[in-house]
Amino acid sequence: IPPFPHNPTATLKPRLMIQEGFKGGRKDNGNLDTPVELKVEVVWGRAYLAYITMGSHHCDIQNSMILRDGTIQAYRMDQMLKEQVDVCHQWIIKEGHIDVVWHLAEAFAETLQIDAVRVDIFITQNGDPRNAVINEISLSSGAGYAWHWEFLTQLWVDGYRAREKLRQSGKEPPRSTSVVGVETIDRGSEYYPVKLSRCNTSLISTELFKKHCK
Repeated sequence: IPPFPHNPTATLKPRLMIQEGFKGGRKDNGNLDTPVELKVEVVWGRAYLAYITMGSHHCDIQNSMILRDGTIQAYRMDQMLKEQVDVCHQWIIKEGHIDVVWHLAEAFAETLQIDAVRVDIFITQNGDPRNAVINEISLSSGAGYAWHWEFLTQLWVDGYRAREKLRQSGKEPPRSTSVVGVETIDRGSEYYPVKLSRCNTSLISTELFKKHCK
């Protein structure tokens, strides 16, 4: 197989990472420690929506979406994507989880300096919202966003169009001034609580605050 041109992994050395399993989820399925996962779409550094996936537990409506105005909506495929109002997942907002989720997803995107990314985050009902953790990310989501796909795409394209207009007018588009690299993130465990969260106690855990902000 010929090498892929401009292979982004060409400079990476093979390595192995072992990650500890998530703890703190509900036990609805016997001994299975099941968290609630929110798939957050971030475009140009701003979180657009959070798609609720596994861990919905006793809610009749599945795969709902939380928007930035606090609306929780779902679309039924068997009803021609008719919109439904979801009240079962209101706890995500009332318990303060969504504010931390928005921040965590945007902080990750800022660190990557990336145009668009999906950040999947674990949260726990009746738990401390500040203990939210990133599960994984995706550069090409296959989640069912219904009518929001059009708007997500338009936002992404508009960013590049705006940059092109600046070039055509003789102006240089803004560039990232971040000097963050893999080494910085790996060796600087204080980067998220101090640099990105500014030691805000509503966004980071008490443990992180005591360790890095005092």
